[in-house]
Amino acid sequence: MKDIKTEQVFSYLRWIFLIGILITYLVPFLNEKIGYAGNSFYILVSIFFVFTVIAQWQLHMSTKKEINFPLLIRSSVWIDYGAYVWLIAITGGIQSDFLPIMYVILMHAMVHWKERGAIWMTAALVVGLWSAPFYSIGYTAEAVVTGAIQTFVLVVMSTFSAVLVLRERRYFSQAATLGNELKLDHLTGLFNVRYFKEQIKVMEQKREPFHLLIGDIDFFKVANDHYGHLFGDQVLAVIGPILKRVTSAHNGTAFRYGGEEFVFLFPGKDVYVEDFLYELRNEFECADIKQEDWRLSLSFGHAVSEEGAGVEDVIALADSRLYQAKENGRACAVLNTDEVLPYLYAL
Repeated sequence: MKDIKTEQVFSYLRWIFLIGILITYLVPFLNEKIGYAGNSFYILVSIFFVFTVIAQWQLHMSTKKEINFPLLIRSSVWIDYGAYVWLIAITGGIQSDFLPIMYVILMHAMVHWKERGAIWMTAALVVGLWSAPFYSIGYTAEAVVTGAIQTFVLVVMSTFSAVLVLRERRYFSQAATLGNELKLDHLTGLFNVRYFKEQIKVMEQKREPFHLLIGDIDFFKVANDHYGHLFGDQVLAVIGPILKRVTSAHNGTAFRYGGEEFVFLFPGKDVYVEDFLYELRNEFECADIKQEDWRLSLSFGHAVSEEGAGVEDVIALADSRLYQAKENGRACAVLNTDEVLPYLYAL
């Protein structure tokens, strides 16, 4: 599970649980009603308190640093289970008033491991249930009937919950697939212009610096007219993964802007656009899409966020420099410094 907020809910439940059992132990008439036995209560509470404090601290750090859960947090379900078995052992076993807590532990296991968690924890809780009579009245007829009823309810709840989890997983999987389809251009495999506008708007709202490149395939119309639209589609399908791979390697994102135009978004101030273009050149020269009278190349226009009052200004600047690159003979990039970089032929 990677939802820290959900895990925090279970952490808060631990605190409520600790306070609750302390009250039931310290208030005489509650202690007598529940029937605490033995002298291990304070040992149980001390161990569980230390674990809860450590887990709460780790969750606090995880929230700030946005890190994945450490092993301590992932193993918390089984620590909760161990504390639960210990608790029912000292509060009447199969007759313990704390038996319903097992349903919370079952839910916690399912949050971590979905249907597998339901199977594993149900099995563990059944073992705990049928071990409980040993701590209280023994395996009498009353204990067997109580254990059978509790096992039946537990299995029904576990099965029902697992079905709900599977349905939820299928729903979110379909939603994620649909969401990706709305973001992607299916011919190139790149993000589409709609998603680009969403992303750059977010960067503008957060006032994050960025570098922007707009690229256009040179003489693409000539290739389409001369070799056919199927060849044009082949070109787009081949260069899409190249653009995506190289852009990702430079911590950027590539988008299909429309037709044979592409846009590249790089967050941050210190972006070495020249390195990106040189690597792209090397990849293009290895691409198997050459024709006798046509060679793959792109022209680029570059702009940075500080140049414009808003994203529209930055896009307009990059687009203007793209046309300058076309006028300079294509197969080159015009940078934000107005330097012309003939990247395809640079050594």
